[in-house]
Amino acid sequence: MSRPALDNACDDAKAGVDWLYKQAEDYERLCPALRKDIEQFRNLAALLDTYQAGLVPVTPHPITRSELVQWISVEDHQPDDETTVLIFSAGDPLGEPWPGYRNAGQWFAADGMPLGQNVTHWADMPIGPTQVKAPSSAEELTA
Repeated sequence: MSRPALDNACDDAKAGVDWLYKQAEDYERLCPALRKDIEQFRNLAALLDTYQAGLVPVTPHPITRSELVQWISVEDHQPDDETTVLIFSAGDPLGEPWPGYRNAGQWFAADGMPLGQNVTHWADMPIGPTQVKAPSSAEELTA
């Protein structure tokens, strides 16, 4: 299955949110005993709506958890000294971000080695995996 075009993604997400909320209403009206399913439709709709709005959900499900990395130009803003961040240099031959920090106007790799390349962008470090165990079966997903 191919990815939807980015132009249609917002419309598709809005339609998906509306559909999930409608499913919750229909289940509540027709099958009120299926409280877990109703709650799951509403939770998924809220999660999708939250991601679409650019907000971070408080406790996302381990399967749907993701982190947004927002790159900041060093010309716009600098991180606090001694704060480990992801850094990117347009002059890096690998073209990959890596952890580093700034101190007294100088950039360093996370291991403390001074960087010869000019850092062009930085981002806060991602939080990383949560300690919540992801469900391993369909039964655990609906439990």
